[in-house]
Amino acid sequence: MPRGLSPDLSYSSLDKPVDREQYFNYGGIGMVIGHEITHGFDSSGKYFDKDGNLNNWWSVTSSDGFRTRASCLAKQYSDFEVYGKKINGNKTINENIADNGGIQLAFNAYKTLVEKEGTEGALPGLGLTEEQLFFIGFARPWCSIFKKKAALLQLETDDHTFPKYRIIGTLRNYDKFAKAFNC
Repeated sequence: MPRGLSPDLSYSSLDKPVDREQYFNYGGIGMVIGHEITHGFDSSGKYFDKDGNLNNWWSVTSSDGFRTRASCLAKQYSDFEVYGKKINGNKTINENIADNGGIQLAFNAYKTLVEKEGTEGALPGLGLTEEQLFFIGFARPWCSIFKKKAALLQLETDDHTFPKYRIIGTLRNYDKFAKAFNC
């Protein structure tokens, strides 16, 4: 496994993913892989070229456009509250960018797989489409319950957005989610 991926990909994340439907695999571990790839294009990754050498390879136009979009995303996430405390969107910006990019990479990869191999069929009895199940596969790992003290500690110490808002923030920015759920 590449060194850059190892901190966020625990062994349990990879436990028998082939035994699950592909929409769950791509929505879950596929998004995490896409998330890590997207870090190569965030405010830290921009300083390293294709060979991993320290080199700011972005043009001024690209940097300015990135800064504008990142500022908008940071503001959006800063509006989220956990137990009355706002998330610091500037602190979590690189992780938020990676989440937003990761879901798009994973969804596009899943759709490419479906084009090549066809569909598996949705789970019977749920009334959900495969695309909807992809997004459920994305959200499932972030579903969690925090006691107030633990939640506030997470806000102070973690560069990742609070789990609930990793789901909400990412999906509210993705038109394919809105289309899948007709909202």
